Amino acid sequence: MQLSSSRLRRAVAIATAGAATIALGASASAANAASLDAHYVCNYPLISQNGLQVHIEANIPSTATVGESTPAFDIVATTTTEGNTYTGISLTGTTSVDGTAVSKTNVTMPDGSVLPLNVPVTIDHYVVPPTAPLVLTARGTSPSLTFQQAGTAKIDISDIDLHLLLKKSDGSVVGAALGNGPGSVDDGDPNTNDVKCVIDPAGQNTTLATITVEAPVDNPPSAPGEPQVTNIADTSADVSWAASTDDNAVDHYEVYVNGNKVAEPTGTSASLTGLTAGTDYTVAVVAVDTAGQSSASSTLASFTTTGGDPAGSSTLDVHYVCNYPLISQNGLQVHIAAAVPLTATVGEPTPAFDIVATTTTEGNTYTGISL
Repeated sequence: MQLSSSRLRRAVAIATAGAATIALGASASAANAASLDAHYVCNYPLISQNGLQVHIEANIPSTATVGESTPAFDIVATTTTEGNTYTGISLTGTTSVDGTAVSKTNVTMPDGSVLPLNVPVTIDHYVVPPTAPLVLTARGTSPSLTFQQAGTAKIDISDIDLHLLLKKSDGSVVGAALGNGPGSVDDGDPNTNDVKCVIDPAGQNTTLATITVEAPVDNPPSAPGEPQVTNIADTSADVSWAASTDDNAVDHYEVYVNGNKVAEPTGTSASLTGLTAGTDYTVAVVAVDTAGQSSASSTLASFTTTGGDPAGSSTLDVHYVCNYPLISQNGLQVHIAAAVPLTATVGEPTPAFDIVATTTTEGNTYTGISL
């Protein structure tokens, strides 16, 4: 039964490892080398209670992020049998041990609730050595866990249920003759010896690790795409852009014309109104997420509204009086704009230049024409 104990120990180790691993499920960032020494008492068939010393090591993260699943973590446990475990196993003619185990682990969540976990593990094939003690190494892999609240989580190991398959050198099974230990959990396999191991003495440290569970980092949105200005008119234009991305959601956009905010659309387009004809403008867009965080500005887009005086024009406002038929004299206000070159060279002709004149009638000119 010693081998059983040894094997058991290994199972314990691996089970314990598994438990630690499972508890580990909190976060996958910075991993710390967590370790714990625990003492168990196992109720074996025939040889009754014997001690089992377990040393557990695991790379458990010191931090986790709310809502993010942890990766699986490998755990290594080294067990050393005590008492007459080795002798008992040797007397049964056992030369090898295999089997499975279930490690009981408790994960205390940040809100104070406790999640009990049963971690199944497989015991590596082990050949019984010629002399005591049995020192077994077990390795387990934890399932992934996800925390839903920020705070501190704690991982504690608990009991272990062993299901040992003891064999002699000729391959025959020892288990059926030995039976199961007191208080054990039957796995339903008549060839295995079921053994219950409990932490003893009470009051020893059972905490393998604590994990700080942090709220997820909320990043600001990405910058919107370069604005595209279309349908440019004298006093209006349309602008659109590629959407920003955000780790939560974009709430709205802010549209800036010449540095002044003019619109806050929830979509990726806006209409610009109230512009001045023949005027140069720049437009930029900023995204704002549901947390109120602003993105970097998009690149600037430039455009010029239609109408107005030609670029580089000289202007002049002149008042005339016109002698119309029937309605006689009436005033006429004239605005002249011409792209006249500011310099010229003697003997060289100037280029042709465009002239635009805008006239506004006065008096009863409109009435006379209407009649």
